[in-house]
Amino acid sequence: MKKDKQKAQIKADRKKAEKVIKATLITELTTVASKFAEPSKKLKKLIEKTASAFAKEINKNIKPTEKATTDQTVETAPVAAPAKVSKPRATKKTAKETAE
Repeated sequence: MKKDKQKAQIKADRKKAEKVIKATLITELTTVASKFAEPSKKLKKLIEKTASAFAKEINKNIKPTEKATTDQTVETAPVAAPAKVSKPRATKKTAKETAE
């Protein structure tokens, strides 16, 4: 039973990785394409199709990393809030100073 859960988790992780890869490829390719020309529906569809195929190919060739290493949170020391810098108070001019 434990192996089945591990296999299911690995499969779910691979699907998530594929979705992330696909989304990243689509955004990067559309930005590159938009630099050269106005993106059209046909071009967007082609980018999505090729990004999907390429993401599947990449996902087949990558090895899954251990879940324990990625889920651990790194504890950092709490950062102190920077002290608020206040302006010096304006002093009122005395009668002598205003006369000058």
